[in-house]
Amino acid sequence: MDSNTLTLFAAPDERTAAVMLATDPGAGAIELDFDELDPEDVLPAWEALLAGRNMEAVAEAARPRIIALDEVSGATVFEVPQVLVEGVRNATPPEIDQVVVGWVLGCAEAEDFLCVPEIAEQALGAIADLARTEATSGRRIYGRLS
Repeated sequence: MDSNTLTLFAAPDERTAAVMLATDPGAGAIELDFDELDPEDVLPAWEALLAGRNMEAVAEAARPRIIALDEVSGATVFEVPQVLVEGVRNATPPEIDQVVVGWVLGCAEAEDFLCVPEIAEQALGAIADLARTEATSGRRIYGRLS
């Protein structure tokens, strides 16, 4: 699998978010190198660590929901789970640091070498920044993986 670019952005609804599959999300969007990580794996893991619960307890609520998919390129637009958005928005920097450390330690135990702490720090920080900015707007946080 090639390296992925994750673009995080806020949108008022799914229809608007889906258009971002082929359009630049514009001002306020945050673009990150997501390496070879899969949001369906890492977002629930981060939520579990943030909430201090096991993966089974958060699996469905913390799984990103695909909004749009380009079957040719493999690009997707997904909604960042609201439980993660709220958790990260309300977390302190030390709590986010603990999530990153816990995730990396779990990856080391599983001998999964894709867990790069900087990716988690950047992604969680970006989600938190967008969540705090959009907290009163009613907009949700979405991601485009391409």
